[in-house]
Amino acid sequence: GVASMDSPRGNPWLVQCYEVQHGCILGDEMGLGKTCQTIALLAYLAQKLMNKETFLILCPLSVLSNWKEELERFAPGLPFVTYIGNKEERAKLQGNLKGRSHYRVLLTTYESLCTDLNELSTPNLKCCFVFVHSFDWAALVVDEAHRLKNQSSLLHRTLSEFSVGFNLLLTGTPIQNSLEELYSLLSLIDPDIFPREQVKEFVEYYQGVEKESEPGK
Repeated sequence: GVASMDSPRGNPWLVQCYEVQHGCILGDEMGLGKTCQTIALLAYLAQKLMNKETFLILCPLSVLSNWKEELERFAPGLPFVTYIGNKEERAKLQGNLKGRSHYRVLLTTYESLCTDLNELSTPNLKCCFVFVHSFDWAALVVDEAHRLKNQSSLLHRTLSEFSVGFNLLLTGTPIQNSLEELYSLLSLIDPDIFPREQVKEFVEYYQGVEKESEPGK
């Protein structure tokens, strides 16, 4: 069916997280509808916000076509544009997209964002300016968010500097190898509760909890 523009079908929890401006991780396993749940949320929010706000979706190039197909299928009333291409194509798009009056969702890829970063960054910059950084986004959706497992990476630091009201991370594997990787995601959705510099304390605490729960302890 088509995502409703009038009611939060799919996952009321996501709506609640948005309403309190508390970022979250949607960690359902692959194939359980993370994309559809997200589109339903954005369609609902677009209506609720009277089509005055804009949302950013960041995904790998390998799933870009799937996002486009799902948006067209489940939310035909939610206008979107894609920001991809070579340097000249992206420069042309930047001029066309600045107005933002003709779309509610901007869909771009890790690859495009990283290309912008590589073209603009210098070793002395904590975070460099990229085109999508120039907007105030009502929500940022990051697909396959486990790619942000290193909070010291330029990509993670750049996203942390974005002006975003609500961060939604999608990943079927929020914990891959270590608690440090999980903390990297948590610091992106709620930096006030999980500040970047407290990763060591977080890891030590939960490693202690894990040891205490082991049989014989």
